[in-house]
Amino acid sequence: MKKILIILFVSCLCGTQNLFAQNSPFSFGIEASGNLSNQNGNSLITQFAKAKIGYGLGINAQYNFNERYALRSGVSVEQKGFREDREAEFFYAGQLINDRYQHSSNFYYATIPLLFRVTMGKDLKYFVNAGPYAGFLFGQKDVTKPGTLITGGSLDNSQFFKYGDYGLAGGLGASLRLSANKILGVEVRHSLGLANISILPIFGGGAIRNNTTSLIVSLSGIAQRKKKEES
Repeated sequence: MKKILIILFVSCLCGTQNLFAQNSPFSFGIEASGNLSNQNGNSLITQFAKAKIGYGLGINAQYNFNERYALRSGVSVEQKGFREDREAEFFYAGQLINDRYQHSSNFYYATIPLLFRVTMGKDLKYFVNAGPYAGFLFGQKDVTKPGTLITGGSLDNSQFFKYGDYGLAGGLGASLRLSANKILGVEVRHSLGLANISILPIFGGGAIRNNTTSLIVSLSGIAQRKKKEES
């Protein structure tokens, strides 16, 4: 996990440095996010699952058709999933004990969105963007926190989930130019999963789908026209 994040960060820095020497409508950047994620698609998970806090880190690329319209994409490593507050009853030392503990299911995706962006404003610019996304699962872990008698632990159940995910994403935000070639952006984005990510049949003919709302902070570099040397 840490190696993937480092590779993404270094790749973005190298790509941005090369970009500044070119005459291009592209911009590259890095972004970090915090999110609230949950899952839905069946009655059991809707009843018991609660939103959990996750994170993301990635790189982005944007093609600017003009000052108003752009196409934005990139790749980010995201943690998604849900949490549950569980209860279990035990007979212990002649007594009935009600043990409460917390369980979380964590999914790690490489996510690639393709968003059409519309920007408005002058100095402080506002934007909206929307489009599809694809996700690729590279890790899963169920974590149980210890209770009174329940012992904590973790278990990899990735074999029960599909490799691919897809859905629709949409967001709105604002951007501010920090210098001639650097832009700071803040966006709230919601990603609605459409794919059933479970390999196993779900009770009642249901499904398991991802549902995530993210707060994204990005720093992007705009390509500058290379000045001609005076003879």
